[in-house]
Amino acid sequence: MLNRGWLNIAARKYVGGEDLTNPRLSPIYGSFRGLKNLFIFTGSADILYPDAKKLKEKLEKEGVPFKFFEYPGMFHDWMMFLPAAEAKKVVEQLGEVIVIPFS
Repeated sequence: MLNRGWLNIAARKYVGGEDLTNPRLSPIYGSFRGLKNLFIFTGSADILYPDAKKLKEKLEKEGVPFKFFEYPGMFHDWMMFLPAAEAKKVVEQLGEVIVIPFS
């Protein structure tokens, strides 16, 4: 669904000449301290998988609470393709981790 060349072009257009490592443009370069209840869903075949792993390592280093859900062999946005078994599992996991107050 995505390829590196297109992503590089889109990133350069998005930042408009700004530094790609500016945390306001790419949060992975900033701090996540103070955040909580973060959930990362990724597939090992996702083009963004290396970034998900990098985010996981950064959160661990900063002591930020999070849950990391890794699906072997899954590609970018696989969970949008219901009724795949893996997509159904994501919906179930989201139901377990997201709590919406009704007050």
